[in-house]
Amino acid sequence: MKKVFIFMSSLLLSFLALDFGSVSLYFFKFNITPLILAIPYQPFEKFVFYFNDGVSKRKNGDYQGAIDSYTKALNINPNSPDAYNNRGVVRRKIGDYRGSIQDYTQAIRIDSNDHFSLYNRASVYDEIGDYDNALKDYNRVIELDPLNTNSYFFRGIIKQRNKDYYGAIQDYQKTLEIDPGYQGVYKNLGITKELTGDLKGACNDWMLVNGVDKKDAQRWIRDQCSEFKKPDS
Repeated sequence: MKKVFIFMSSLLLSFLALDFGSVSLYFFKFNITPLILAIPYQPFEKFVFYFNDGVSKRKNGDYQGAIDSYTKALNINPNSPDAYNNRGVVRRKIGDYRGSIQDYTQAIRIDSNDHFSLYNRASVYDEIGDYDNALKDYNRVIELDPLNTNSYFFRGIIKQRNKDYYGAIQDYQKTLEIDPGYQGVYKNLGITKELTGDLKGACNDWMLVNGVDKKDAQRWIRDQCSEFKKPDS
C-alpha cells in the first residue's frame, strides 16, 4: 500500500479550572502538532478519527470514552506525542496521576522539546507534592519557552515553599514583566516580600491586588500597612 506524508498544523488551547489548593492549568491539544507521518492513508484516517473522537468525548465529559479513543489512536500510531499528552490530561482529570505522568513522560520521550507535555507533567508533580520533579520540569519549560508565564509563577510558588524567597520574588517579577495582569502574582509577591522583612514592598504589592484575592489584600493592608498608605488612600 502506498504511504503518504501528511503535514498538519496545530491549535493549542489551555483551560483553567479553579481547584483550591492545586495547580490546575493544563495544555490540551486539539489538533496534531506539525509532524510528518509515513503511514498508510487508511490507518492515518483511523488515527485522526480516534484522536478527534477523544477530543470530542473529553469536551462532553466522557473521560473514560476519551481515554479509550486516545488508546485506539495510539495503537495505530504509537509515536504521537499529542495523543499521549491528551490522554494524560484526561487521566489527570479522573485522578489517575500516575497514568497521567506516564503519558506525559512518553510524549517527552518521543519529543524532548515538547514543552506543553513538560509543563503538564510539572503541574501534576506540583499537585501531588513532588516539588523536586516539578521544579526540574518548570526549569526545562522555561529553557524551551522563556515567555511561559505559568511556569515562572508556579516555579515561584515552589521556591517560596522552599524558603528561597528571593528566587521566588524574581520569578513573580518575571511573570509580571511578561504579563502585567497575571492573576495572583501581586498577592504572592507581597507575601514573599513580607517574609523577607520588606513590609513596605509587600504593602505596595497588596495595593495592586484585584479579583478574588482583593478582600484578603485589603485586610492585610488595614492590619499592617497604615504607615505606608498615602494620605488620600
